[in-house]
Amino acid sequence: MPDWFYRPVARPLLFRLPDRAARALALGLIGRLARLPGGGRVIDFLGHMRADPTLSTEVGGVRYPSPLLLGWRVDPEQRAAAGLARFGIGGVEMRSSPHPDVRREGEGLCETEPVLFATSPITNAGASTTPSLQRLKHESGAETLIAPDGARWPVLAWDAPASANTARGLVLQVGERGADGLWHVPLRPPAALAGQVAAWRALLGPEPVLVVAGGVAEPADAVALRAAGADLLIVEAGLVFSGPSLVKRGNAALLAARRATTSPPTEPTDGPPRPGAIFRQAWFWAAALGAAMLGGGMLALGLAATRVLLPYDEHYLGLTTTELARRNPRLLAFMAHDRATLAGVMLGLGWLYWRLARDGIRLGDHAAWLAVAASALTGF
Repeated sequence: MPDWFYRPVARPLLFRLPDRAARALALGLIGRLARLPGGGRVIDFLGHMRADPTLSTEVGGVRYPSPLLLGWRVDPEQRAAAGLARFGIGGVEMRSSPHPDVRREGEGLCETEPVLFATSPITNAGASTTPSLQRLKHESGAETLIAPDGARWPVLAWDAPASANTARGLVLQVGERGADGLWHVPLRPPAALAGQVAAWRALLGPEPVLVVAGGVAEPADAVALRAAGADLLIVEAGLVFSGPSLVKRGNAALLAARRATTSPPTEPTDGPPRPGAIFRQAWFWAAALGAAMLGGGMLALGLAATRVLLPYDEHYLGLTTTELARRNPRLLAFMAHDRATLAGVMLGLGWLYWRLARDGIRLGDHAAWLAVAASALTGF
């Protein structure tokens, strides 16, 4: 579901329902669709949310397709694990309480059950290909996040003073913790979060794992936290309030930030470049199509503003432009309008194809390639 539909239409309707009913409706639909034959492919086709392979991140010996993970509060009952696993996430956090409950509170998510987490292993129902992390809560109230490789990372409040109290890693949980030990996770991360993450990274060094939970409300948050030193980011309230494509947009922002700081690939130096290599690149032909449409649009616009009719038009009609204007004074103005409209469409599509080719297909963006291919085939 695109954000332009979710924010003005779906979210207001869902937020009018009781929390459990809204969650059951939205997540139930995603879960049922994913379980249908071919349902996963439908989600992929409609959303194109899979993370770019270059975003794959190895943390503690575990390979995550993306540094953006899904927090357990988004789907506490695990109704849509198989569907949400196709949202471009790199992993999913789970808790093993049999009947967890979360409610919306203002612009955040709030736990409502002071229950202890079971210590038995859990399974990621329907999403076995996505790494699963388990959050445990102990009798003392302390929490631990267990990574797929068995590593245990303590969960601390995001504003806890930085100290060398762990050797392998830790989790900074954004939000406020009440006297009952329950978390309220806000939509907007605190302004000082990135600085706190940087302070922890400077203290821990490069090796220990640093995870931030609940600190991503917009793609810029993901870029800032990764730049500050976070290895993994757990998305929570942001997905509910900002829209289901938050992870997709976050992945795109992380990919753009990475490309901005790395050098483009160069031609192999072990031999001369292959002649005509550029002519075997899809982006070149998409850019050529855009350039051709831009040129054609300019010609059509020039024709509409000047003579309107081409010589072969006059030859076919057996009338010159002046003779045609005398027969019907309104006809040339109508034709000029028609050709100017065609020019506008050609110029718009030409510019769109050019930018999609240069800034999308050339960089391996599948969505850009699909946009050009589907549009061109439909038009043809």
